[in-house]
Amino acid sequence: MRKQIYSIGTILFSMAIFIVGNGLVGLLIPARAHLAGFSNLAIGLIGSAYFAGFVAGCFAGPRLLARVGHIRLFAIGAGFAAAKPNSAASGPDEFVIDND
Repeated sequence: MRKQIYSIGTILFSMAIFIVGNGLVGLLIPARAHLAGFSNLAIGLIGSAYFAGFVAGCFAGPRLLARVGHIRLFAIGAGFAAAKPNSAASGPDEFVIDND
């Protein structure tokens, strides 16, 4: 019994760390955009696109799961989750968005 509780506890703890980290990234991206001088409209569009990706994932996820399998889909999702903060940490790119 203790072994099962430990197993479930570690999974729940790792998910809690993941949720807190994702929440911090979701908080820091608009804050960093504000410090970089983005307009309120641009910050709103960034936030909207972020959550539109969640909605698109709800529609594309089941088809991808059936097509490639859960292990490969998890690996792809983990790669995207790791790339998101790294790309945001590189800062605004003046070739993509002109802040002037």
